[in-house]
Amino acid sequence: MPRVVVSTPNSAEARAFLQERRPDLAIARCKVILKREIFEIPRVGTFVMHPGICPEYRNAHGCFWALVNRDLDRVGMTLLKVDAGIDTGPVYLHGTCDIDEVRETHTVIQHRAVIENLDEIGAILRALCRGEQVPTVNTEGRRSATWGQPRLTDYLRWKWAAGSALRNPAYVRGAGSAKRTRLV
Repeated sequence: MPRVVVSTPNSAEARAFLQERRPDLAIARCKVILKREIFEIPRVGTFVMHPGICPEYRNAHGCFWALVNRDLDRVGMTLLKVDAGIDTGPVYLHGTCDIDEVRETHTVIQHRAVIENLDEIGAILRALCRGEQVPTVNTEGRRSATWGQPRLTDYLRWKWAAGSALRNPAYVRGAGSAKRTRLV
């Protein structure tokens, strides 16, 4: 399998590598904002498995901020097509999973949200490559926000709230949260 190692996915070497191979699609698993000249090379597009539910939790730490904000119904991942914005492209999937926010870190939760939805992610990407019409998730009218770098105090606030929910299940907020959140 041909590969190239570059210092940035926006490099001339990366662009040449992609142009030579003419991929049907690309999956970007990086924290770099891709340039249009890179993400538009694949025929179908470039896709990300974003760690958070978009549009409410855009940017690299969306899953973390949903946990901190006790927005447990929006803890998960988003499969979206890259466009010129930051996590603003068409959304094809919101993937969730059961969570144990007391014992798991946000990193484990966000990776598990991807892993537990791989079959559906694969089905969507294969359908797009075949030229099939795949419905997108309607995000019109929903709150959209980018979130910054977490601080230690944010992490401690989340873990304190998660521990409080363990001790007092009535503390868990958000419709449907209890069914998806394991607090044992």
